[in-house]
Amino acid sequence: GNMEIKPAGTVVSQSLPYNGWKLWNGHILFSSEVAQEYGKVTRVDTMNIVSLNDDSLIIRNHVNQMIRLGIRD
Repeated sequence: GNMEIKPAGTVVSQSLPYNGWKLWNGHILFSSEVAQEYGKVTRVDTMNIVSLNDDSLIIRNHVNQMIRLGIRD
């Protein structure tokens, strides 16, 4: 999916449910708020950082799928 990671810890995505991110212990954590019967619940997905360079961030999710995110100025 097309996702843009913002410096302030937010995420803009048309196709993925994430609305926040943070770095933790060498991983990138993506969070999303889901409305449940008794209120909102925050879901967190932990992904491994494979590489980071001038124009892309490559991460691996829990099912070993590689995801490339473009980096723009």
